[in-house]
Amino acid sequence: MIAVSEAIDATKAIAENTRISASVKASLVFEGLTPSAGADEVGAEYLEGKITSTEAMARITARYAPSFKNNKSSDFAEYDHKDTKQSIYCYPGTNVLKNKAGIVDADALADFEADVSMLRLFELETNQAVKGKFGATHLKRIHQHIFQDIYPFAGRYRFEDISKGSTLFCKSEFIDENLIRLLQELAKDKYLTNLIKEQYAGRAAYYLAEINIIHPFREGNGRTTREFIRQLAFHSGYVINWSLIHKDALFNATIAAVNKDYSPLSACILKACENVLI
Repeated sequence: MIAVSEAIDATKAIAENTRISASVKASLVFEGLTPSAGADEVGAEYLEGKITSTEAMARITARYAPSFKNNKSSDFAEYDHKDTKQSIYCYPGTNVLKNKAGIVDADALADFEADVSMLRLFELETNQAVKGKFGATHLKRIHQHIFQDIYPFAGRYRFEDISKGSTLFCKSEFIDENLIRLLQELAKDKYLTNLIKEQYAGRAAYYLAEINIIHPFREGNGRTTREFIRQLAFHSGYVINWSLIHKDALFNATIAAVNKDYSPLSACILKACENVLI
């Protein structure tokens, strides 16, 4: 009986690790990022408990040490500025965000960010490395954890205005008050507890969309907001697997939500709610 029980536990652990890996990688793919094969291997060892997160991070970052200083490039930033001023967050003469590794090559920075943020997202899933009460501080702590090794602005609101395509995100001076107001509304909604899955998906879509349009951070809003929603789902008794959503479906749903049509995004979240916690 003990052997059977241990086998069942092992099977459950493998299934959970598979879900975590697929979900986190999907969240990266949504941003156009793909972890390297080397980081993927290290991440698998971490999820299996063979190495600590400290050991995993050391191995991941070591491979970038020789190439931190590369040729300048200007195609990394995803955001279009309303004016032609140099972003205070980028290296002079480029659109490459200033980073702790000193990487000035766009492709190298994207690779570094994919590998490192993957591991930090694994930590949030496996160890609940960040806990909170689903307020503004909680959101900032999630951002800080994911990007602590990459950007000096990790966990801090942006100080400049940004847009994407025709969408202008919340002006920087109004981020704090708008986010606080929105998350106070979430508190009044009792953090979406005691809702059936369809109801949860509908309300979660609203909050995901509204945090997105506020876009509190200079970079990393998508991953941070999805992790916030994942933790909210966990608190409400649901498990989210972002890999169950196609990238294009989420992209189109996010655009629709800008115009207050939350139904496509609700459908995405409903699809991503893989199962109910027992």
